[in-house]
Parts: sequence; C-alpha cells; structure tokens
Amino acid sequence: METAAGSSSFPTEPVSSFIRRVSVSTEKSEEKSAFIFPTTHWTTLLQPINQRTEQAQAALNKLFEIYHRPILNYVHTLVRHPQHAEDIAQDFITKLLAREDLANTDRAKGRFRGYLCTSIKHFVISHYAAEDAKKRKVLNIASSLDSLVAEPGHSDDAEKEFTRQWWRATIDEGVRRLRAEWEAAGKVALFEDLEPLLWNKKDGTSINGIALKHQMTPNAVSLRKMRLLERFREILLTVIGETVGSPAEVQEEIRQLLQNP
Repeated sequence: METAAGSSSFPTEPVSSFIRRVSVSTEKSEEKSAFIFPTTHWTTLLQPINQRTEQAQAALNKLFEIYHRPILNYVHTLVRHPQHAEDIAQDFITKLLAREDLANTDRAKGRFRGYLCTSIKHFVISHYAAEDAKKRKVLNIASSLDSLVAEPGHSDDAEKEFTRQWWRATIDEGVRRLRAEWEAAGKVALFEDLEPLLWNKKDGTSINGIALKHQMTPNAVSLRKMRLLERFREILLTVIGETVGSPAEVQEEIRQLLQNP
C-alpha cells in the first residue's frame, strides 16, 4: 500500500497477523490512559446536513477520504460491469453525505464499517432496480437484475475482502498520522529508517546501522523503536475509535478482524 508520502510502507505479513502483533498491549494502553476515545467518532457527526458544523462535515468528509478505496473496491465486487463502479461509488458517497436521514442511523449498532457495508449493498440493488425499471418501460421487456448485480453467493467473499481492505486503509491512515508527527518534530529521516522495523521487513535495516547513520547509540535507537511502536498503537486505536460508537467496540473491531484473516 502506498502511504500519503508515496512510499510503500504496508506490512508484507497478513493484516490480521500484523494487528495481532501490534495490538498485544492495546488493552494495557487503555488502562494507562494512553488511549483516549476520540470525541469525533462517526456517530457524533450524524447531525442533519442543515445542522452540521463545518468541523463535523470536514471530519465526515475525511472518513470517506480514508475509506474511499475499500468502498470503491467493494462496489466493484457487487457489479458485473466494473466501468460502472467508480460512478456508483461516488454517487453513493455524495448522496449519503447530503442525506437528511443520516442522523437517524441506529447509533446503538455504532460501526461505520458495518453501516457502510449494508448501505452499499442496498444502494447498488436500488441503483440497478431503477435502471431495470427504465428498461422495462422503454423497451417493454423484462430484464433481469441478475445480469447486472454480482451473484448472491459472491456476497460473503466480497464482505470479507471489504473488511480486509478496510483494515489496510485503517493501518495506512495510522502510518500517515504517525509520519506527520515525526515530520512536525523535524525527525522524518529517522522515522523513515525506523519504520521498516515496525513491519518486520528484512531489507537490511538494523539497529546498529541506524545508530551509526544518525550518530546515536544502539540502545537509544531501540528505545525510539519501542516508543514508535507504542505511539503507533495509540494512533491506530484512535483511528479505529473514529469509526465505532463506543470504546468497547474498539476491541470488538480488532477481535472481528482477527477472525477474518
């Protein structure tokens, strides 16, 4: 996966394995108050559009920006004609952001990922139902939605892939925010050398090599690596927190991912 900076930083190991490895101490982090559930999680942004603040609208737009790729790819798996997917996905996002009834979403369910998964399926079906009705009216023939929408048996695989891509987007956003912090501190060069250690990449990166390059001791580099990983865990929890309705659902989202390798 390409990061915002344009470098390929995504772990080569399976997403579930990576989350299992980096989230070992997430509950401990919460106990130490290292993780604070974000006040801008998605269920707080669901005011009717005419009551939505600029900050809420910007935050909601940002969520769709982060997860645009999983949404688009999911639409691709649900339609038989891929050339339609981009237009349908963009139409879905545009209409959803403008909907007055977005504020009526069941907040008890709380998960942005689950809400989108269901909404996208309904949107695609409705889209083709409307197209089908137009064809029958104009051509006076019966056409089948089956020729336009992917097979029902394909749905489970599509949802699993949507979940995997959702998590890739989540991790990528975590890396983007982490890098931004190091850039702001003027330490991006050190970050770029330490980052491969997060992914366990075997590209020749070593503690001693980084220490020599940055005129640090190996112990100091090891400490920076540990702090980098801890901070990444905190950021990852925050990114996840923005897409659920309560702190308890953060760990539940992680558990669901570990069941969907």
